Amino acid sequence: MMGQAGEVGKDEEELLAAAHKADIRSVKVLGEGAFGIVDLVRVVTPSGQQLLCVRKKLLKASETNNNDPAKEVEALEAVRESAFLTQLWSSVVGLYDYTLLLEYCPYGTLEGLLKEVSISRSATGNACLDFMMLAVLRSERRAGLSERRLPQWPLWQ
Repeated sequence: MMGQAGEVGKDEEELLAAAHKADIRSVKVLGEGAFGIVDLVRVVTPSGQQLLCVRKKLLKASETNNNDPAKEVEALEAVRESAFLTQLWSSVVGLYDYTLLLEYCPYGTLEGLLKEVSISRSATGNACLDFMMLAVLRSERRAGLSERRLPQWPLWQ
């Protein structure tokens, strides 16, 4: 997830769309392969706010690479309104690659994040609330009410 407030609003999306390469700072490489690289980045806005998101750099198709990043962008834009999928916030077509800025969801899901946080907090006796939240999440999922939005936890900073 991005931002200090936890959710990305329209203002932040506009800032991401206007971000320059110099405004984007890599935090950690998340994956690398034949078609490109995925890394966790902080985007520094003109006001100094730092927004956390995922940057995906996908190589354009070539004689040795049949990847089509335009189709991935098209698919992500088609599901932009879904509350249950990672969101595409910005995409830029460069000379050799596509750069996508995406929503960041640590540990894959809110449930995965809470499990990880609970493990680290259980030694201090503060895990009770975490386990209660996991139980609520599981019951919501059974009822079909799961939501993708994550709070901005100090764990990520």
